[in-house]
Amino acid sequence: MADLDWLQSRFDVMQRHIRVDKVYLETHRDMVVAEEATIERARDFLASRGVQVSGGITITVNERNRFETYCYTNPEHRQKLEQVVAYTARLHSRVPLDRMTKQG
Repeated sequence: MADLDWLQSRFDVMQRHIRVDKVYLETHRDMVVAEEATIERARDFLASRGVQVSGGITITVNERNRFETYCYTNPEHRQKLEQVVAYTARLHSRVPLDRMTKQG
């Protein structure tokens, strides 16, 4: 998403087949935090095309380990999550959380 030409070409293909009116730009997934400049460019690009953009956070630590999620009783996980939420809220006015749970 850092390459606006790439984003434009992908967006054009999608718009030919479906109407995109809202997206969630993830700032975090699987312990990876997206770069602020990339999020800002993608957010501004989409907003300029009439797309409502919200922040997204997937609270996974390791998806390959049966979608292992943050443990709220772990102080390090809570601190990291607090940082990610603050970071995402700084970039977006809406920030829903996608909490995935392990099964079995």
